[in-house]
Amino acid sequence: MLTAETTSDKLAVIEKVEEILKRTETKRFLLHIWIQYPEIKSLTFEDNYEYDDNGSYFRYIFLNQIEFINEEAKEDLHERLDPDNIFDEELEDWKEMIFQGIQPIVDPESMLETFTRPENPQKELDNLIAEISQVIASAGGAS
Repeated sequence: MLTAETTSDKLAVIEKVEEILKRTETKRFLLHIWIQYPEIKSLTFEDNYEYDDNGSYFRYIFLNQIEFINEEAKEDLHERLDPDNIFDEELEDWKEMIFQGIQPIVDPESMLETFTRPENPQKELDNLIAEISQVIASAGGAS
C-alpha cells in the first residue's frame, strides 16, 4: 500500500531523474554526436535570436567552429555524409550535414565554449545511464 511518505519518495526520485536529464542535456547531445561521428574532435556553438514568420523571436544555434581529428577524417566524414557532393565545407554546410535539420541542444550559458571529444564517449554515456539507473533503483524499496 502506498503511503504519503512512499509517494513522496517516489516523486523525489522522478524529480532527481528530471534534474539529471536537465543538467546533462548538452552533454547527452554532444555524446550522441561524438559516438555517431568519431571524426569530430571539437565543436563550438554560437546563438542568435531571430524573428520567425509570425514576428516572434526564436533562438537559433549555429556552429561557430568545428575541428576534426585530422584532415583525412574530415574528408572521409564529408564523403560519408554527402556522397553526391552537394554541400561545401562551410560551417553552415557542416551543421546541415551533421545535425540534418535538427536544432543543436546547447545550454545558452555554453555559447562560444569549445566542447572537445572525450577519450571514450560511449563510456561517459554508459556512466550517465548508470547514474540514472541507480537513482531509479533507489525507488525500488518504496512500495
